Amino acid sequence: MTAPSSSHRKIYNDITQIQVQLDATLQSMLEQAGSRIHIDRQTELKQNIESTNQRLEKLKAQYICPA
Repeated sequence: MTAPSSSHRKIYNDITQIQVQLDATLQSMLEQAGSRIHIDRQTELKQNIESTNQRLEKLKAQYICPA
């Protein structure tokens, strides 16, 4: 396997940063809203974020070769 290019590393790092920001945004939303968001909605938000993170992980796998 060839080493990943610098552009692939940048894309990989950008996707990782998106994941971090997404998680931070969710946590902030849940903290700010507190009990105003119904528990079912909180669960739905968390599941949506988890699903998005899984898709981002698959996308990242396309841009970096395993060591």
